[in-house]
Amino acid sequence: MTRLLSSALPLVAAIAIGGVAACDRSSRAPRESAPPPAPQAPAPDFRPSGEASLVGHDGMILVPFAGGRARLGGDNPVDPDDSLPPRTIRIEPLLMDQHPVTAGLFAGCVQAGRCSPLPDPDDYARLACTVFDRIEVDRPATCITRDEAAAYCAAVGRRLPREEEWEAVARLMHGADPLSADPPTTEEDEDSVRGVRRPEPVIGATVLGNADVPAIRGLLEGVREWMGGAFDGGSNARVGLVDGRPRAPVRGRSVEDADVPRTVLVRRGEGEGRRDRRIGFRCAVDAAQREEALCTDEVCAWPPVPLPELPTRPDPIEVAAGEVMVALPRALPREAAPVAFEVDSFRIDAVPVTAIEYEHCLREGACPRPRRDRFSIGCTLGRVGVEGHPMNCLDAGDAERYCAWTGGRLPTEVEWLRAVFGDGSHPYPWGPSWEEGRANRGGGEPQEPGESERAWAFTSPVGAFDSDRSMWGLLDGGGNVSEWVREPVSPLAVPPDREGDRDLHRRLRALAGGDEEPPEHRVLGASWADSAHTDGRLIAHVVRRDAVGFRCVRP
Repeated sequence: MTRLLSSALPLVAAIAIGGVAACDRSSRAPRESAPPPAPQAPAPDFRPSGEASLVGHDGMILVPFAGGRARLGGDNPVDPDDSLPPRTIRIEPLLMDQHPVTAGLFAGCVQAGRCSPLPDPDDYARLACTVFDRIEVDRPATCITRDEAAAYCAAVGRRLPREEEWEAVARLMHGADPLSADPPTTEEDEDSVRGVRRPEPVIGATVLGNADVPAIRGLLEGVREWMGGAFDGGSNARVGLVDGRPRAPVRGRSVEDADVPRTVLVRRGEGEGRRDRRIGFRCAVDAAQREEALCTDEVCAWPPVPLPELPTRPDPIEVAAGEVMVALPRALPREAAPVAFEVDSFRIDAVPVTAIEYEHCLREGACPRPRRDRFSIGCTLGRVGVEGHPMNCLDAGDAERYCAWTGGRLPTEVEWLRAVFGDGSHPYPWGPSWEEGRANRGGGEPQEPGESERAWAFTSPVGAFDSDRSMWGLLDGGGNVSEWVREPVSPLAVPPDREGDRDLHRRLRALAGGDEEPPEHRVLGASWADSAHTDGRLIAHVVRRDAVGFRCVRP
C-alpha cells in the first residue's frame, strides 16, 4: 500500500501543479476570438463568357459559354414519361456551334475524305433530305445518323453536345420560362402540306430568342438535333434497345412539328441509325480542349464540292412541216371540233432539259434560282442522283432564259403538238391507245427489253422510256413531266364566226385563265403525277410544280 501511495504522489503533484498552472492562465486577459468566416458567394450561373466568338476548322462560328449553375428539367410535352426532374447542376465551360451543321458543310467533309459517303438514297430521301442537295447548302443537314453526326464533329475537333448543355443554352436564348410563343405564321405556312416543309436557311437567318445572348440559331425551330450520350427516360418502350444499341437523345423541334410547343423541354429517344428529314445536329467542345477545335489557318473551310460534268446530249430531232390538229378540252361540248394549224419545219430537243444542265446555267449566273414551294418535294435541281432527270419546279420565264442562254427558245404550242403527236391523228405519241409501261405516268417501269426494271416515285431519267417515242423520235412526250410552251393557241386564237360560237369562245377563255387575251405560256402533256391515262393532247392542269419541265427549239 505504501508503495502504491508513494508511486502515486508524483502523479498527484503533477495534477496539482497543472491545476495551479491552469488557474494562472485563467487569470490572464482573454485572447481575442477569430472572426467568423465570410459567407461564400453563390456559384455563378451558366452564361455567355463575354469572349468574342471563335472560328472552327470548317468555318463554323463557335460561341463561348462560361461554366456555372443551370436550372434544368420539367414536363416533356411530347411524352410526360420521358420528362427529366427539375434540378440544378453545374455546366462546365464550353463552346457551341452557332447554328446546326449545314448540308454544304457536311458535303465538304465528305469531299475532303474526312466523313464517309452516305449510302445511295431512295427516291423520296433523295428529294426530301437536305444532305442530298447541292443548291440549298445553307439549310441544316438532315437524314444524318447519330454516328455520322458524331463523326463529323470529331473530324473538326468537336463532339456532339450533351443534353444538359443544349438545354442550358436554349434556356439562355428563350428565357427561364421554357415555353415561348410560336412565331407568326405566313400564308404559305398555313397552306403548306405537312410532311413536305423544309428547314429554313441558317446562314443569315433571323435570330429568335434573347438578343443579349450571342446568336445561337435554330434551337427551337428548324430541325431536331442529335445529342451525345444515351437516352434516359421513364418509358420502357422508348428506353429499349434498337438494333442492340441504346436509344440516343434528340432535342428540339422541327418545322414539321406544328403540334409541338416551342419549349426547351421537348426530348425524344431515337435509334442511332435513324435517318429522318426532321433531324440534324450541331457540335460543341469543352473549353479545355478548345485549341484542338479552333482554326488558325488563313482559310477556314472545307474544299469546294465540284459540279458534276454535263453528260452528252442527244442531237435535236428534225420535225417536218405539216398540219397539226389542236384538240379541245373535254369540258366543252362534243360538237366543238378540233382546229387545224399549219406548222413550218423546225428542230427541237429530243429529251427535256435536265437538272444538271440548268444547274450549270445557274452557276454561270445566266439563269435564276427557281423558288421551291412547299407543295413540291420532287424538285430535281441540285439533288444528288437525279442530275439526268428533267429540270422542274420552274416557271415559264426561267425556262425561256435557259433556252435563250443556249441559243434556243421554248416551242410554241403547235410546234410541241406537232413534235409529240405528228399530224394529231392519234392521242398518244406512239399510237391510238394507252399501253401500260410505255411512259412514266404516276411512276412506272420501262417496258422495253434491256431497260432498267426499277420504278421511279417521281421523275425518271430523260429518255429512260424508249417506248415513249413519237414518229419523229422525240422522247418523254407522253409522260415524265408536262412541259412549258409559248404562244398558246388551241381554239383561243380562232375568233367566233357565228353568234352561237361566242359562248363557247368565252368558256375557252375562262379555261385559259379568264382574261380577254390568251396567256403567253401554257403547260401541255402528261407527267409522272398523272393517275389517269387521258388523252395526252389535252391542256394540262398545273397542280404540282415538280411535274412541269421544258425542252427547247433549236435554230
